[in-house]
Amino acid sequence: MKSKSTQAPSRSSQESTAQGKGSLGNNLWNRWKDHVLALAVMAALALMYNYPVLSGKGLRMEDMTQVSGMSKELEDAKAINGRYPLWTNALFGGMPAYQIAMDTPNSLINQVGQIVYYWLPQPANMMLLYMVGMYILLSVWGCSRWLSVMGGLAFALSSYNIIIIDAGHVTKALAIGFMPPVLAGLRLLFTGRSFGGLATLALALALQLYAYHYQITYYLGLMIVLYVVYELIDHARRGAWPQAIKASGLALCALALALGSNWTHFAVTNEYAKETMRGGSDLKRLEKGSDDGLDREYALKWSNGIAEGGTVLIPNLMGGASQTPLGTKSATYETLVSAGVPEAQAKGFVESGVPTYFGDQPGVAGPTYFGALMIFLFVMGLLTLKGSLRFWLLACVVLSFMLSWGRNSMALTNFFMDYLPYYNKFRAVAMSLVMASLAVPLLGVLFVKALLNQEIPKDELEKKLRGAGIALGGLCLMLAIAGSMFFDFSAPAVDDAEQWKGINGLVDAFRDDRESLLTKDAFKSLLIIAMGFAAIWYYAQGKVKGAQLTWALLLISTVDLWWTDRRYLSAEDFERKSRLEIPFEMTEADRVILDEENRLAQNGAGNLYYRVLDFGQQNPFNENRAGYFHKSLGGYHAAKLSRFEDVKNNYLGGNGKAPQQNLLDAFNVRWMIYPPQQQSQGPVAVPNPGAMGNAWFVKELRLMPDARVEFDSLDGTDLRNIALMDKSLAGSLPSQSYVVDSQAFIRLSAYAPDTLSYECRNNAPSLAVFSDIYYPKGWNAYLDGKPVPHLRVNYLMRGLALPAGSHRVEFRFEPSTYLQGEKISLAFNLALFLVVAFSFWKSQSETGSSGLAS
Repeated sequence: MKSKSTQAPSRSSQESTAQGKGSLGNNLWNRWKDHVLALAVMAALALMYNYPVLSGKGLRMEDMTQVSGMSKELEDAKAINGRYPLWTNALFGGMPAYQIAMDTPNSLINQVGQIVYYWLPQPANMMLLYMVGMYILLSVWGCSRWLSVMGGLAFALSSYNIIIIDAGHVTKALAIGFMPPVLAGLRLLFTGRSFGGLATLALALALQLYAYHYQITYYLGLMIVLYVVYELIDHARRGAWPQAIKASGLALCALALALGSNWTHFAVTNEYAKETMRGGSDLKRLEKGSDDGLDREYALKWSNGIAEGGTVLIPNLMGGASQTPLGTKSATYETLVSAGVPEAQAKGFVESGVPTYFGDQPGVAGPTYFGALMIFLFVMGLLTLKGSLRFWLLACVVLSFMLSWGRNSMALTNFFMDYLPYYNKFRAVAMSLVMASLAVPLLGVLFVKALLNQEIPKDELEKKLRGAGIALGGLCLMLAIAGSMFFDFSAPAVDDAEQWKGINGLVDAFRDDRESLLTKDAFKSLLIIAMGFAAIWYYAQGKVKGAQLTWALLLISTVDLWWTDRRYLSAEDFERKSRLEIPFEMTEADRVILDEENRLAQNGAGNLYYRVLDFGQQNPFNENRAGYFHKSLGGYHAAKLSRFEDVKNNYLGGNGKAPQQNLLDAFNVRWMIYPPQQQSQGPVAVPNPGAMGNAWFVKELRLMPDARVEFDSLDGTDLRNIALMDKSLAGSLPSQSYVVDSQAFIRLSAYAPDTLSYECRNNAPSLAVFSDIYYPKGWNAYLDGKPVPHLRVNYLMRGLALPAGSHRVEFRFEPSTYLQGEKISLAFNLALFLVVAFSFWKSQSETGSSGLAS
C-alpha cells in the first residue's frame, strides 16, 4: 500500500492557484460588467422617476387601498396565529381568501419573487422589473447593451404600464414585467442553447405565474403559441426538425416545472373560479342557451373603440384620461369665467380635472401610448427586416388590437369566448394591448440593431424611411390640423349630464378642449417622428456614427415617454408613509357601531361577529372601507361567488332598489351606514333590530323544484321560520315541520375566520340555519367532534340537521385542494431549482463569454 505524500505545495503551485482564482474572477467580471452597468443605469432611472421614495414617501394606490380593506381581518389573524386563514368574512358575507392573502410556505419560487419585488422601494421596483425583463429579451436577441436599455426603457415607460402602477394593479404589473424573460427563454431553446433556455424559461415562467394574474398569462400564452408556430415553420424550411422537436419538448418540461411550482395557487384558483361569477351563474345555466363564464356585457364593458388604438401613436387622440387637469388658457376656464363663475373657483375646477375622454370605454385613467418613435421604428422594422420574425410580431400586434376592440369586434370576440378555453373568464379586454406593448419595442429595437450592423442596403433604407416618415408624419399632421374631420369630440354619457346644463356653452368648451388636446399631441408626435427620421437619415448619409445614433434614439424615445407619463404618475402623487399607513379614516358611524357592540359584548348580549352594510359611499358593493373596520356584507372584488352576485343584484340593492329586509336579517346585518343628511355631517349608523344572529332554528323546511324557484322564493319568505332548499340537494330529507321549544337555543361560542364553534340545545330533532355563505369546496361540519354533512339552504346559506339534545357544532374551512397543492408545489419547487441550477451550470459551455445570453 502506497503512503500518501505529505509534501507541501510548491510556491509556484500556490501562485498558479491564486492566478487561476483571479482569472476566474476577472472572467466573471468581464462577462457581466456591461450588464451590471446597464442594471445600475436602469435602477438609477427607476429611482429618478420615482424620486420621492428616496425621502421616505410612498404612492397611494387605489387598488392596494381596497386590498387593505379586504385583507384587514386576515392580517389581524396572522399577527396572532402566524398564518393567514384561508377564509375571510370581511366582505360579501364571506369568501375564500385565496386571491387576497394566502400563505404558500412550500413555494420556493415565492421567495425568489419576493427578492425581485423588494429590490427597490415601491413603485420603483416594478418599473425596474419592466426594464430588466425587456433588457434580458433584447440581449438574448443579440442587441448591444445600450440598445437593450433603450428597449427596456420604452417598454417600462409605455403609458399603460405606468398607469397600472399608479392604480395599484401590482400583480398585473409583475405579470407584465415577467413576460419578456419568458420569451427570452423560448428564444434560447429554439436557437440551440438548450440548457440556458430551459433554465431561463422554467424560472421566468414560474415567476410569471407567481405574479398571479392569469389574464396577462393568457395573453403571454397567445404570444408563445404564435412564436412556436413561427419557429416550427422556420425550422421546417431549414430542415431542422430535430432541433425544433427538442426545443418544443424542453419547453413543455419548463412549463410543467413552472406550473407545478405554483400548483397551490393554480389548483385553488381553478376550483374557486367554478363557483364565482367568472364560472357563470347557476341561474343562467338553467336557461336555454346559457353558457359558463362572465356575463358578456360585463366582460366587454372596457372595450377599445376602433379608432382608440391610435392612442399608441398620439396619446390624447381620444382626450386622454377621463378627468384631465387643464389650465387657465383652456376653453372650459374661459367659459366658466364668462358665465360669472369666480376665477378662483373656475381655476379649481379645471385644475381638478375636466371630462376630456370621449372614447368607447366607461372611463380610463389614461391612454395606451407606446411612444411615437417606437411606432416609427416598428414600421421601419416591418418594411426592412428580412425573414419571417417580423410577421410573428405583426401577428401579435394585430391580434392584440382586435381583441382589445371587444364588443366592437364581436365576430372575433365571440369566437374566442366560445371556443378558446378560459377566455370567457376574463374582463376588461382592452388589456390585451399588453401584447402589442411588448412586440412594438422588440421589433423597433431589432430594426435599429440591423441598421447598425449594416444589414439594410442604403437605397432600400432611404426609400422605406421616406415612405414611413411620410405615412406616419402625414397622419399626425392631418389629425393636428383637421381632427374635426374625423371626430366630433362628443362624449354623450358625460356631456348630457344635468350638472353641466346650468352654464351655457360649457359642453361646447369641453369639446374644444378635447380637440385642443388632440392637436397638441399630434404635433408632438409629428416632432418626435421627425427627430427620429432625421437621426436615421443622417446616419445613413454617414454624418453620425452608430453610437451617436443609438444615444439619439434612446434619448428621444425616453424623454418623450417620460414627459407623457408624468401626466399620469408624477411626484405630486406621492405622500408621506405615515399617511399611507392608515388606508381608511374611521368615521363617527364606525365609532358608534364599535362602541355599542363592545358594550353589548361586555354585558353578554352581543354577537362575536355581525355584519354591516355601508351605503355611506353610495355603493356598498364597490368599496372595501367597511371591511376594514367590520364584517361587511358589501365589498369589492373581481371574483365574487356567483350565488352571492345573484342575490346581491336582485335582493341587496345591486339593482338600484332598496335591499330586502328579510335577507338583511338573515345575513345578520346588525348595522346599516347611510350617507349624511347634511353636507357638514358624517355618515350615520342605524341599527337593525331584526338581525337574526349567527344561527337560528327554523320551523319548516320547504323543498323547491330547482335553484331558480328557490332563488325566486327568497322574495318575501319568512326566513326566520322557513328554510328553502333545492330538492335535488335534499336526498332523503323531506319537506317537513320542526318543533322549536321555548328553551331551544343555538349560539356562536368561538370565532375565527376559518373556524366557527356553536353551542345548541333543542328537545326535538331540528334544522339550524347559519348566516354564513355555503361553499362546498372546503367547509366541513362537525357535531360533537364527528364529521357530519351540512346543507345549502336559502340559495347560498348553510344549514345543518341536528338531533335532539345539547350539542357542540363546529365549522372548519379545510380545503383539501390547498393541502394537496402544497405537497405538489414542494416537490416541483425542488425539481425546478435543481434543474435551473444544473442548466445554468451546463449553459456556460453553450455561451462561452456571452454572459446574459444564458
